Amino acid sequence: MYLSLSPSLDTSKFYSPNLLGGALEYDVDLSNVSCGCVSSVSVVGMPAVDNWRDPFQYCNANRLNDPRGHLCPEFDIMQANGYAFQSEAHRCEAPVDGVYSRCHQSNCSVNTSHVRPLNAYGKGASYRINTEEPFHVKMDFLDQNDQFMGYTLTLSQNDNSVEISAGSCTASMTEDIKNMALVLSSWEADDLNWMQNQQCSGRCQRN
Repeated sequence: MYLSLSPSLDTSKFYSPNLLGGALEYDVDLSNVSCGCVSSVSVVGMPAVDNWRDPFQYCNANRLNDPRGHLCPEFDIMQANGYAFQSEAHRCEAPVDGVYSRCHQSNCSVNTSHVRPLNAYGKGASYRINTEEPFHVKMDFLDQNDQFMGYTLTLSQNDNSVEISAGSCTASMTEDIKNMALVLSSWEADDLNWMQNQQCSGRCQRN
């Protein structure tokens, strides 16, 4: 789902806030999002000028794993289920005539499974963030001298919180983060160990 400032399809009207120095926050309930499933909140550099097959001109940093897909910078605010939560910045090399040909993977991420002690996030009252209940997400986009110098993810629930930060790996995305379209999605995959990090196993269960 794409947020738009227009009631009709107009790819120049996607909701694309300037996030540099700002924050995005929301409440989320992932109690029914099983292992193998992903609920996602992202911003991407759409519309893709070379994507005429899709009326929305979608793009992201991995072409949707389709060689016919279209590349653009991507910032994943949330890729999560009830067992793991990951945020990640994907920068791209400079485009030629607006078309991106190479983007970078997995070099600027944070994940709840890397937090110590290991009871940061999961199902049940023993976890600081108990995903059987709703919790709050806040992403701060850090600005230093008008440069995108990292981000801080804060998950909170009642009196508990988990905070994880990534450093200056985002500097090359300074201009991107000022104008990226907000995208909400849910999907599944057979191999999600890059996100789940052996916190769970099994296929996505749809309720």
